[in-house]
Amino acid sequence: MKKMDCSHAAASQMGMTVLIAVVTIGVAIAGVAVISKPQAEEIPAVNVVIENWSKTIYVYHRGGEPLDRQNMLIMVNGEPHTADFISTLTGQDWTTFRNGDVLTYD
Repeated sequence: MKKMDCSHAAASQMGMTVLIAVVTIGVAIAGVAVISKPQAEEIPAVNVVIENWSKTIYVYHRGGEPLDRQNMLIMVNGEPHTADFISTLTGQDWTTFRNGDVLTYD
């Protein structure tokens, strides 16, 4: 009587199990990458009016959220001039641009 060799059937099952495990891990990694997107940074909503009168620029805060000077940029002719603007309410430097504030640049 001839003896049967069953080692080929076990190798086929083992290969299928490894393939299913690899695909499952790949799908899990892709799912985590898609689900764990970082939250977008919230942009403040603000209404600003800008006027230019005889070489003086006025920036009026007409409503919305206050803006911190360190988090904003005012460009004049393509150059940053945020630090050069002065608050007309205090006549001095400013740190927060709030509703009702007016900034000037000469």
